[in-house]
Amino acid sequence: MSSNQKRKTNHSACLKCTFGVVVSNITLFSESNRSDYALQGEHASLHCHYHTAPDETVSSVRWEWKHRGSEEKVEVYVWRPNRRPVAKGIFFGRTDVSNTDPSVIIIRQAHMDMEGQYRCVVQTNEMSAYTEFQFIVIVDACQENVWKTHLDMDSCTDTILMHCVGLFPKPSASCGVFNEDTRNYLTSVPFDRIVTLRNSTYEITLTNRYVIRDWTSYTNISFKCFFVIDGTSWRRGITYKLFGASWIKIFRVIDIKIYGFKKRSGR
Repeated sequence: MSSNQKRKTNHSACLKCTFGVVVSNITLFSESNRSDYALQGEHASLHCHYHTAPDETVSSVRWEWKHRGSEEKVEVYVWRPNRRPVAKGIFFGRTDVSNTDPSVIIIRQAHMDMEGQYRCVVQTNEMSAYTEFQFIVIVDACQENVWKTHLDMDSCTDTILMHCVGLFPKPSASCGVFNEDTRNYLTSVPFDRIVTLRNSTYEITLTNRYVIRDWTSYTNISFKCFFVIDGTSWRRGITYKLFGASWIKIFRVIDIKIYGFKKRSGR
């Protein structure tokens, strides 16, 4: 054997000896086939992915949880060989403790209380390692029925109203008048009010009134407004055709005729 081959063999043997448990990532599988969030009330599972050296044995897999805004971590789930898992705190009575897979927590019903940062700590006879994951549980309260619109032919105005109660977590707004022809927003509109309720969900309101005279330069505009939960693909909202293209065109003709009459009468 050459000296180079000996060095490679010794290096490989050394790596094998010193290599210990590695916790790569945590993944979420929800009943709605999402990996970035779970809806309150649905089944979900958290998977802690790890691998060990051939001569290494796992003595425990512990899950720690930290609520959003808190600095304190709390142990909420523990697996040990030849024992039933122990669920504590937010997971007590809410998980399947008959599950024998050390890397998986099976959640019977996701709840907003479970939202927060999780740490999976794998302990072996050699060492321990961990990784972290932000688990987001959404209370999907803002459906299409929270929106109301009213087109007033007499005042030539279009009003959009929204009142949503019970959404969680706190959403961001992505709202405004949208030009369908150029595919860009002409305005940006925030929510009028976001109030935290006693149960930690949110009440959100929005009222916008548009006067057709202010928008006669456009013939194809909509009001788009979406609730967005940061860090997820979740979004709810509406796309509402403002005034209707035909009404804008009619108003433009009327406005031009009135303007022309006033101009002639002033001569």
